[in-house]
Amino acid sequence: KNMSEPRSTTVLVEGIPPESQSDEQLKAFFVKMFSAEKVKSAYVVKMTSALRAVIQTKTAAEHSLAEVKAKWEKDGKDPEKRPQVFNYGWDDAINYYEKQIEDLNAKIKEERARIIEASSSVGGVNASAGFVTFHKRSDAQVALRLNF
Repeated sequence: KNMSEPRSTTVLVEGIPPESQSDEQLKAFFVKMFSAEKVKSAYVVKMTSALRAVIQTKTAAEHSLAEVKAKWEKDGKDPEKRPQVFNYGWDDAINYYEKQIEDLNAKIKEERARIIEASSSVGGVNASAGFVTFHKRSDAQVALRLNF
């Protein structure tokens, strides 16, 4: 009774059949079962392992950049002691990690766009689970008790 919205009005739906694995199909199913006035939104879980991997790589690069900047700061920002990284030869570490982060930001943007584009089709990045949010808590409670 103490849960706030949207937590109190959202239900987890599992076992969505392959032909219904899209946000649109999931919402259409629940609108058919309850009515458009009762269903606020419906989203199928997206498979984002490729995006997660790029984000983890970016996080590691940000950590490395912070480390080399801290080391250089400790060395008094002496240009002769600017950190180096071996990448098919010695490169300036700060420039290397800044460029890597810039490139990874572009990849993250591309992967997010790919997921959004692919999610409009049934299957693909869409998983067999999703979340349906109702306008009223009572409708969510009814949905929780039903087996579809």
